[in-house]
Amino acid sequence: MSLPHRCLFLSDVHLGTGRTRARALWTLLQREPSERVVLVGDILDLTSWQQRHPRFSQFEWQVLQWLLQRHRAGELVWLLGNHEQPLRDWLGTSAACSWISEQLTYTSLHGQRLLVTHGDQLDCQAISFNRGEELAIRLCHRLESQHLRWNLKLPSPSALAMGTASGRRLISRFHSAQLEAARQAGVDGIICGHSHGAALEQRDGLLLINTGCWTHPPGTVVVETACGSWELLDGNGGRQQWHPETASGHTNVSSVRADQL
Repeated sequence: MSLPHRCLFLSDVHLGTGRTRARALWTLLQREPSERVVLVGDILDLTSWQQRHPRFSQFEWQVLQWLLQRHRAGELVWLLGNHEQPLRDWLGTSAACSWISEQLTYTSLHGQRLLVTHGDQLDCQAISFNRGEELAIRLCHRLESQHLRWNLKLPSPSALAMGTASGRRLISRFHSAQLEAARQAGVDGIICGHSHGAALEQRDGLLLINTGCWTHPPGTVVVETACGSWELLDGNGGRQQWHPETASGHTNVSSVRADQL
């Protein structure tokens, strides 16, 4: 039996919106055990809940219960995203919370230091949209909800939009901005979410990881394996690997905290 992954990174689940591929996510979480879990934002969609009552399927409740169990075991950190803004506001006025934060620096088995953040916080043109793009995104969200509600055997509307030239260009600009933030922070790379565009690659000497999303197929997470390699896993059983070229020592962490990773 293989060893559990050192850490699993997950983002953009958007629970409670009717857009989550929760059954596929639940299956993957059972199949890929990990010592620790880092939520990279937009796990809950609190901004949508303010406009309409949340809707949870059976598998969404199971995913939520799984996350709560990992938290109670001291194995989970939650980095907030833009759809969790009410919690960000609360975090800014509350006492220190050891497992909820905005960002952290993760040290890998082989000594890489990676900035982990949802990604929307960057003040850059890469994540701004014109009015036409905003309307197109809202339309995709509405279509996605109906697509999942009726279990249509058709391509995902959001996936189709991301596959267009404009969609690819927006994601590329976003990732370039994330890498620049990592470079300015003096780290070896970045782990982010937000754009819903999964990525695992080295670019200009920096490691770029985007955990993807679970609002359209196939749904992805990123793990650091027990041997220190990185893998992008999807809900269909796909697996993309990246192996660091050099290795160094590491420090064991028994209970995960946002300031200790």
